[in-house]
Amino acid sequence: MKNILRHLGLILAAATLAGILALVLLDAVVMPYIVDVPSVRVPNLQGLSIPKAAIRLKRSGLGMAIGDSLYHETIPLNAVVDQDPAVGHRVKKDRRIVVILSKGARYYEVPDVRQVSLREARLQLEGNQLQIGQTLYLSSATIPEGAIVGQSPSPGTRLSPSSSIDLQISSGSPTAPKRIPNLV
Repeated sequence: MKNILRHLGLILAAATLAGILALVLLDAVVMPYIVDVPSVRVPNLQGLSIPKAAIRLKRSGLGMAIGDSLYHETIPLNAVVDQDPAVGHRVKKDRRIVVILSKGARYYEVPDVRQVSLREARLQLEGNQLQIGQTLYLSSATIPEGAIVGQSPSPGTRLSPSSSIDLQISSGSPTAPKRIPNLV
């Protein structure tokens, strides 16, 4: 019985060793021969239009997949902002490179802040990534004191972030007494 177990153990050890040797041989010799795909470096695509990026990728033996898009202040609309994998990485030929496209610069619409308080105007402008520029006080018989009489640029104008909006604020009726600050 011991003899049979010893032979069985040797056969099992030999089979295990033969299996490991077969896997190493398959991995090191056979598979690279079957799936030998050359690798290439990923070119720089930033700032290129979609057609130009596609041509550059095709010349490198790569494909293109369009990913997300985002606003960018300096890169024009529909040009490449970023890519994955990054520039210079080595990838297998025929792989697709994902490009992130620019939506262009972000613009915010100027809200209509006429006839609201200065506080409300400030909140609306800040909500649209804009700020108050110069303020000028004007008399108005119809608009109450402290409310906005006019604005420049006009409502609906599209501006870049942090642009200034000049406001004209009502100082009340022209016949009403005015507060004069101490200038001494």
